[in-house]
Amino acid sequence: MRFSIPKQPLLFIAALIFLSFPAANFVPKGVTNAAAQDLKEHFNGKTINLIIGSGAGGGYDIIARLFAKHAVKHFPGTPRFIVRNIPGASGLKGTQYLVRAAPDGLTAGPHFTHMVMKELAGIDVPGFDLDKLIIVGANTYVKDDYLICADRKKVGSWEEMVKSGKSYRMAGQRPGGGRVPMGAEFVSLVGGPIKMVFGYKSVAEELAAFARGETEVVTCLDRRFPRFFPEVVKQKRLVPLFWWNARPTDKWLETLGKPDPYPILELPGLKTTEEQREVFTTAVRIHQFLRAFMLPPGTPEPIVKLWRDVFKATTEDPEFIKAAKAANYDVGYGSPQEYEEQLKSIKKLTPEGIKFFRKLIGER
Repeated sequence: MRFSIPKQPLLFIAALIFLSFPAANFVPKGVTNAAAQDLKEHFNGKTINLIIGSGAGGGYDIIARLFAKHAVKHFPGTPRFIVRNIPGASGLKGTQYLVRAAPDGLTAGPHFTHMVMKELAGIDVPGFDLDKLIIVGANTYVKDDYLICADRKKVGSWEEMVKSGKSYRMAGQRPGGGRVPMGAEFVSLVGGPIKMVFGYKSVAEELAAFARGETEVVTCLDRRFPRFFPEVVKQKRLVPLFWWNARPTDKWLETLGKPDPYPILELPGLKTTEEQREVFTTAVRIHQFLRAFMLPPGTPEPIVKLWRDVFKATTEDPEFIKAAKAANYDVGYGSPQEYEEQLKSIKKLTPEGIKFFRKLIGER
């Protein structure tokens, strides 16, 4: 077998020695002189690892795999993508792996908003520093509509609920369970006529509790109730009360019947402070950045900019949008600048505002 000897043997040997070092010691070309970095050369033929802090088959995993498939054509050079699932501790294990990775642009992945919420509330998340967070962008930034309904067998309107002086039960999994039940928890915290009952194991259990009359209030999304309990919808048992984030479609509201629901911050008889409203609105917006991609701390600015440009181009790629829709996911681009503005809003809160924010996210 014949071997071709390089014309520059010393450079060849030096390259072999350099490549023998572990990835953790790798410093990309241009880190010390970013202006001279050749991004195409840096990514050419490399492997980009997408770290998913949850198991295969979930929303984080599916969106990441779709992104990997369509991002290839937008990156300079010819990198390939590998999706690695590292589940554990509600996403913390994968997150810690990601933030410890070399800041060379070859490791990225979606973050978990509940960790951001905790850090904002002054609760330390081991191995995760919010001040060093580098957000690339969000690709499922969509203003979903969230609607709360009551059981028509028990009450006919929001005004009737308030006038009764009673508290109406709503099932939940845990305090601060996420963006979907957040509106009901907010109303409960500011003294509204809703009492949260926690301990249910899933959304299906929450809906079942309402269907059998165990609770009187429920989150009534058009993408859930008709699928789980179509008979409840057909029986016109759902009374629209209030919504947040985005108004439900006219078609869904017509299906439910009267009365028209209120925007959550305009509910009659609900006494809230300006800071409480600011806390709720900002928390909802942060949750909209669910699955936003991040890079390891210390990633050089030229690589960060490239990733952000590629991420936006991929998210707006018609083929990516079509593939996501086929997987039953709505996608939309959320910029890192928008995200950073929401984080600043929480950091400006008074101690009393932070206390309310902690309660809203379940840290009581």
